[in-house]
Amino acid sequence: MAEQEALPATTLPPQAATACDAAARAVLEPVEPFLYNPKALRVIVAGSNQQAMAKKLEKLGYPVVYTKEEKKVLELLAQSTFQIAYIQQPRGSLANSITLFEAIRQVDDTLSIIMVVQENAEVDTTLRSHVLDCIEENMPISLLNTRTEAFLKNRLMKTHLKKLLSRRHEVLQKADDAYARLKDHEDQLDDVVDELEKLEREKNELASLNAVMQEKFVKLEEEKQAKLQQIQNLNDQVEKIRQSVSALQNEHSKRADLEKILGEKDKELEEMKKKVAEAFESPIQKLTRDVANLSKIDFQNLDRQELRKTLLDLMRSLGNSDLYRPTFERLFKVVDLDETTKNWLMDQFCQDSLPLVPPRSAPPASAQLMNSNLPQSDRSPPLMIDKQLEASLQSCEFEVWGFTNEQLIPLWEYFFQDLGLSAQFRIPPLALNAFLRAALAKYHEANPYHNVRHAFDVTQTIFAWLKTNTFNSFVPPLEKFALVVAALCHDLDHPGLSNQYMINTQSDLALTYNDRSVLENFHVYHTFLMLQNPDCNITANLSAVEAKCFRRTLISAVLATDMSYHFELVSRFTTQLETSSLSADDPKHRELVINILLHAADISNPVKSFRTAKKWADLVFEEFLNQGDLEKKHGLPVSPYMDRNNTDQVKLSINFLNYMVKPLFSSLAKFSRAAFEQLVVNMTNNQAEWEARGAQSQPLPEGEPQEPK
Repeated sequence: MAEQEALPATTLPPQAATACDAAARAVLEPVEPFLYNPKALRVIVAGSNQQAMAKKLEKLGYPVVYTKEEKKVLELLAQSTFQIAYIQQPRGSLANSITLFEAIRQVDDTLSIIMVVQENAEVDTTLRSHVLDCIEENMPISLLNTRTEAFLKNRLMKTHLKKLLSRRHEVLQKADDAYARLKDHEDQLDDVVDELEKLEREKNELASLNAVMQEKFVKLEEEKQAKLQQIQNLNDQVEKIRQSVSALQNEHSKRADLEKILGEKDKELEEMKKKVAEAFESPIQKLTRDVANLSKIDFQNLDRQELRKTLLDLMRSLGNSDLYRPTFERLFKVVDLDETTKNWLMDQFCQDSLPLVPPRSAPPASAQLMNSNLPQSDRSPPLMIDKQLEASLQSCEFEVWGFTNEQLIPLWEYFFQDLGLSAQFRIPPLALNAFLRAALAKYHEANPYHNVRHAFDVTQTIFAWLKTNTFNSFVPPLEKFALVVAALCHDLDHPGLSNQYMINTQSDLALTYNDRSVLENFHVYHTFLMLQNPDCNITANLSAVEAKCFRRTLISAVLATDMSYHFELVSRFTTQLETSSLSADDPKHRELVINILLHAADISNPVKSFRTAKKWADLVFEEFLNQGDLEKKHGLPVSPYMDRNNTDQVKLSINFLNYMVKPLFSSLAKFSRAAFEQLVVNMTNNQAEWEARGAQSQPLPEGEPQEPK
């Protein structure tokens, strides 16, 4: 026997030998009618359990090649020619049998018989029977192979189809069961919904009934309280009558003297009431009385001087911001009140008024003189500012664009030193530096307009005005301190959006500040939050009264930058200016001037030179368009002049000058010609320039500064 592998010598039991003989005959019997020389047939036997079969075939005289590994069958078929292949395939599916069958045919399609034996008894028996039938019909080799392949595939398809039909039946059965359960659940859900609707109706009925009962209960409670009050009043009256009767009975003999004393006391009481009423008169009451007196004037016998005086009094009253607040100063003059009562009245009913702070002595001309008297830790090192830069800082034509944020810090420190604030209020230099850096960190460089440069521009403008004689003498040192800090911090953490946008989007800030001066309140909050940090507290050396005045002044000034109060603020200032002079001794007048100064500095860009004004106008316009883009994105109405596809910068600039800037700066020029005369000239020139650009739509001339990166 030609062996691929050496066959071990094995002695088979009788039963195994008989089984091998039967298997060999089952393979060879179908082909014996076609074999002239059986010895010439070559047989390949494959399978780990087919040693006995190979030995049996060899004893019968057939040339046998045996291999244990089915994988080598294809290699052997490619090397030699065989007539019979007897192959054992491990237990598997018909698909595996067909795969092996087709692989063998591709290697050698001249095999006389291909027999694929499986351990599956049913398939093996059927396959053997099919092959025998084909041999008995003297079927050609190629047709035999084709029929055998078709048989195996047909068996595979039938088996697979049976499984699919069985699976389909199972799935349909499960679907029917699931549908039945779903119908049950739908019925149960309908019942639950009906029950919930019924409960909801009952709940609404109970709620209505409860509301009615609650209203009746409240009315009964009110009636009860009213009746109890009436009973109490009657009891009080009865008690008073009883006491009076008793007193009259006891003092009957002295009744004449008592009546005389009572009459005198009544007169004193009436006089006191009259004095208190006159002293307690508020501006609105005086305004009403003056109007009533005016209506009684006999215009036929008109006294022009008297009429003029009455009209001036009316205008002063209308210009008063405390129309409904009593004038306690007159009350204190006519009524003898102790200091505790006076302080209580002022504290409870005049919280909006500025505390009267004892003025500090004016700082010396050189801050270094006062600075030398301070402890070493509190002294401010002198800042080296050249004369040209110093002159520029005291002018309203200063341009901030050539300085970095870091370079602006010593300039801010210079403002505090030059105004004498650092020395007079003992501001620690380290605290001032830390405060300035913390404030700069709160400004967003991403904002085209509301950023550090705008904050410095406003502060520098305030500094330039305070250096003039008018405001240097009008504003006391403590209020200068508050005004400079307010200018520095008036836009802290500004988001680059308007108050109206915050309100329309119902932002957290709008909800926090109830839609009232939303951003201005937010800026003030951040300012005092920084001052609570000991490292940044530049007000640490203020007294309690000074700290209160500082806070009140700063809050009032920053809130006055809200554009919604522009016309009210300008009207109050103009009316006061036209009806009477502004007095530096009046805290209310000083508050009005400080507020109008910060508001004017905040919108002072249009009164600078056109070169500077145009640059600021471009930046604020860019910020407007960014807000318009956001409003479109969120489906909000686009604010006027903020629609990138439908706007007019020239028209916006002209309108802002005409309706907002011109009335304000015209009034300020009347108050201080020296401080505002040149700015009014700039304003007129800028308006003419804008109108010319609007008419000609001409571009910027060469050399004008471009918008900063």
